[in-house]
Amino acid sequence: MNKTDDVKEQVLQEYDNGAKATDLAKKYGISRGTIYLWIDNRRKGTLNFNQNKKDDILRLFKEDHKSVDELSKQFNVSKSTIYQWIAQENIELTPEQTDESNLLLRVDWEKSRFETIKQLSHKIKDLEEKIKYLEDNNKLLTEYMLILKKQLEEK
Repeated sequence: MNKTDDVKEQVLQEYDNGAKATDLAKKYGISRGTIYLWIDNRRKGTLNFNQNKKDDILRLFKEDHKSVDELSKQFNVSKSTIYQWIAQENIELTPEQTDESNLLLRVDWEKSRFETIKQLSHKIKDLEEKIKYLEDNNKLLTEYMLILKKQLEEK
């Protein structure tokens, strides 16, 4: 993992623990805008982290049934980031993997999952429209080829 990923994770972890973006910007020598961009990207699921770390976290969550809280502490990644990864991968949460203190994060997870499903639904709709367009064009091309074939036969 590079230094930028370490800083990004640390800033987001501190922000999730109540630190203000202004204070974090001063502490790490970065702009508040950058911090808000990271927060927004994380919310959208587009924040880049080391893929191996993400894979390790999700594997431990699925196979070893580690809690989000445990994984957050072990890997120094915010709980909300982990919940978003879980939602993006459409992984079900077991009651043992969440607790009352994580209810708000559970809501974030559900929102992320809903957003992921909504995005996929839009992509499916777009693909269906493209398929329809291609099918219509295929019909037109087939008809055109038949007309050309008929004209050639007449000559």
